[in-house]
Amino acid sequence: MISIQSALTFLFTLKFALDFLSPFRDLNFVIFNTFVLLLFISQKYILQSIHKRHALLLGAYLFFCFIWLSSSGNVEHFFKFASLAIIFFVVRASAMHLDCNAIPLLSQRIFLIFIALASANFLISTELADPANREFFNFEHANLLGSYLLTSLPFLYISLLQERALTLRKTIISLLTLLSTSTGAFICSLLAFVNIKKLSLRFIVLNVIFSLIAAVTSYFYLRHFSPEMFAKIFGPLHLLLGGGGSDLVHAARQKLPIQVLGDEYQGSMLWRLYAYIVFIDFIIEQPYWSLFFGNGFLGFLEIWDGIAPHNDFLLILIDFGLLAFLALLYFLVRSFSWCLRRDIFMTPLILIMTLRLLTENNIYSYYILSNFLIISIVFFQAKEKLNKDHESTNHN
Repeated sequence: MISIQSALTFLFTLKFALDFLSPFRDLNFVIFNTFVLLLFISQKYILQSIHKRHALLLGAYLFFCFIWLSSSGNVEHFFKFASLAIIFFVVRASAMHLDCNAIPLLSQRIFLIFIALASANFLISTELADPANREFFNFEHANLLGSYLLTSLPFLYISLLQERALTLRKTIISLLTLLSTSTGAFICSLLAFVNIKKLSLRFIVLNVIFSLIAAVTSYFYLRHFSPEMFAKIFGPLHLLLGGGGSDLVHAARQKLPIQVLGDEYQGSMLWRLYAYIVFIDFIIEQPYWSLFFGNGFLGFLEIWDGIAPHNDFLLILIDFGLLAFLALLYFLVRSFSWCLRRDIFMTPLILIMTLRLLTENNIYSYYILSNFLIISIVFFQAKEKLNKDHESTNHN
């Protein structure tokens, strides 16, 4: 029988290799889930870990998947989302049976594999794509690559590395997100350097002052030397402070092209604000059934010429309904609560995840969603086990 540590190592290696190196996404889905299914069938401890409460939750989740299928008729995404249930049970049971002494070493090994394969993707991209123009091999958009890179951060928090080594590896992730040209992912990666335990009023004040100086400097520099970047970053502020907020709302509610606001207001930040108004109006006006249960897989495509809201909270509310949205909020609140009770040092991870959900659409990129799921499960199970082992050692 394959050892749990070997099974998890192979599972993550297979996942990363397929996501970074294989452009056949549908085939990747079949290969990865076949391996997961084989583990589910062959490893007795997995079935033994499923209790009655888990079976009820599984039934409820699959029930909603059928509702979303009936609303959309999208069989492909039904199978993808339904498959997450089996992945959850396999990875959860495996993580629960990990040996405390093996967890840090396993995390370090998986992280190094992730970095090696991410680096290979960047090298391939220089030959087959155009990174300078935000085009990367195997990733539909630079922001999706940025999100995928951020999913590796939890491994650093369970590897028990010394502070210097931990900082070095966080720096590697930040540099990779910078190379991905995803501004949001790079900014999120910087949060990983914040040590919540060492936060002080002096630290906060100094950073606020530094941020204000940087913002003012950037304002004048970009205004004179990079008008395009200036419009992207400061365009929304100019529009709103100049009394253009009502024009923005009117154009969004009429679903007019954003170009009607002027060429100087075409930045991604303003576009997101514009899109949020469009989709929030739709949410308010939709029938109660759709409000509670959603419009089904890819339901957002019918709202605004197939454009996504660039906000996973809105996307979940539209496609999966208020109940799924509340489930997500419950998960985030429980995660923050867990950090505050068990290890406040982990809080930046939850902040990073929340910010990424607020500014991008990740959930329909199955490779990101499944990667986030398996890494989150290992992270929480491993941290819980390490904390209990630490408490037991101190008690003895």
